[in-house]
Amino acid sequence: MVCATGQTVEFDTKWEPLGQRICLTAALFRTDLDNIASPDPSNPLFVVGGQSQRNQGFEFEGRGALLPELQMNVAYTFLETEVTQSTIPAAVGSQAYNSPKHTVSVFCSYDCSELLTKGLKFGAVVYYRSEVLGVSPQDTY
Repeated sequence: MVCATGQTVEFDTKWEPLGQRICLTAALFRTDLDNIASPDPSNPLFVVGGQSQRNQGFEFEGRGALLPELQMNVAYTFLETEVTQSTIPAAVGSQAYNSPKHTVSVFCSYDCSELLTKGLKFGAVVYYRSEVLGVSPQDTY
């Protein structure tokens, strides 16, 4: 079993310009992880510990009620990742596996209690994430 460890530093702020009706947050973060699983160089069907990576970036989020019935949540994350140590020397300096550089999500819900029946809500979600490095266990760097 591979047990990853890490350390995170984060600076964030929260602003509620209209009381609790709208909430805006922003954060800068950096996480250093050690002993992340990586492909076993002698058998690509298995993974071994020993990889280290750095994740850093920022995120913004806005949520609240534009109208009493309409709730929204909009979020954006920018993430830079880098493999800082690996059992595969060519992996050092590359982007970490399965980590998108940009992630955007939008969620809306509308409470139809006044129009139709109590407790009925309709909602929708839009989610985007940029291209990620995805290698199968048989691939090597």
